[in-house]
Amino acid sequence: MDASKVEPAMIWPNPATNLINLQVRVRSVIRITDINGKSLFDKPANPGITEIPLDLPAGFYIVQILGENNEVHSIKLVVK
Repeated sequence: MDASKVEPAMIWPNPATNLINLQVRVRSVIRITDINGKSLFDKPANPGITEIPLDLPAGFYIVQILGENNEVHSIKLVVK
C-alpha cells in the first residue's frame, strides 16, 4: 500500500449526535468549525484514537486536523 494514499485521519460516527471518535496517525491539533469558519473546538491529539464529546446543535461542521509540517486535512461532519 502506498503510504501517501493513506488518509491522515478517520472520523466516526458521521453523522454523529453527542460524540465522535477521531483517529490520527501523527501528533495533531483537532479543530471543529461551523460552516462560516468560526472555531468552536480546539484540542491537541496524539497518534491513535481520540474521543471528542460534542455539544453542538444539529447542522454541518468541518473537522480540521492540523498535523506536522503545517498539513491541514478537513472532514465534513454532520451532527443530528
